[in-house]
Amino acid sequence: MTERPRADQVALERLFPDAEKRQLAGDFIEEASRLAGISRIITYDLSGQQRIMVIAYGDTSPDDINDPIRDIYGKFSNHRDFNEVLGFPNIVTELQYNDLVLCDPETIKGEITVLWERPKVQVPA
Repeated sequence: MTERPRADQVALERLFPDAEKRQLAGDFIEEASRLAGISRIITYDLSGQQRIMVIAYGDTSPDDINDPIRDIYGKFSNHRDFNEVLGFPNIVTELQYNDLVLCDPETIKGEITVLWERPKVQVPA
């Protein structure tokens, strides 16, 4: 069994210089990365504030992971930095994310940072 990759600590330190906020983001990523349907967790700038986005595998709807992700958000909702670091659940599929970037680049403008990504698995032909 391979070890699950951890969140990009360098990116977390740059995006969240405050140790407590960085810990909150890291703990959220650690929990969310355990869900099999998650392909990536990124951060982007929304009106001058970093927002975390969870990207699920698939092309139509992230419905199968919405409830588990909301449960994870709920675990951290009492943290004093919750709104600033995590905000609202932001869950999209790979296709929805690609459409968003292509069709509405103003929504996600500026730097997009991958905080965590599931390793690609090579399948023998």
